[in-house]
Amino acid sequence: MSDFVEECRREWKRLRVPDPVANEMAADLAADLEEAEAEGVSAEEVLGSGAFDPRAFAVAWATERGVARPRWRDRVRTRRLLSAAVVLLIILAVTLLAIAGLAIALVASTSGSTATSGTGPAVPVPTRTETAALVEAPNLIGLRQAAVQGAVVAGLVVEIAHRRRAGAVGKGTVVAQSRPPGSAVPPGSTLSLVVTR
Repeated sequence: MSDFVEECRREWKRLRVPDPVANEMAADLAADLEEAEAEGVSAEEVLGSGAFDPRAFAVAWATERGVARPRWRDRVRTRRLLSAAVVLLIILAVTLLAIAGLAIALVASTSGSTATSGTGPAVPVPTRTETAALVEAPNLIGLRQAAVQGAVVAGLVVEIAHRRRAGAVGKGTVVAQSRPPGSAVPPGSTLSLVVTR
């Protein structure tokens, strides 16, 4: 039976059981086995199924007494699992924060065109669209030709057409224009004037 005790000692050493505790356990095991042999009792009756597997018996007894330290591989595996779980939780938290941020941005962008009062329903607020500014056609009828000749008036290009009138005196006066006075026209449009002489 000393082979059985020695096999248990090797297993306790591998489990990092402190030497004084391993020595005490080995002494107790050796005493129990010697007593059983002296009384004619088999090792199986004393140790149960552990009599055929000294390593399993040593692990079970050390674990039961709470003196087996976990192997470094088991500790590393546990640390790796914990580290992986922490990393996954961080990734999940960052993802949820990103989704929440996107949702807030989306809600803010879609609700930017509504105004709400504390009690009433949402009222659409017109959005400002940029359009080309229109200019107002001036009233040039009655002005002398010299006042408008070759000029750009209020952002409009002025063209003059002459019409001779019998008995006309002077240089000429504007008698008609292509755009009605006060009408809104795009800048750069042509304003044709009719001048009589």
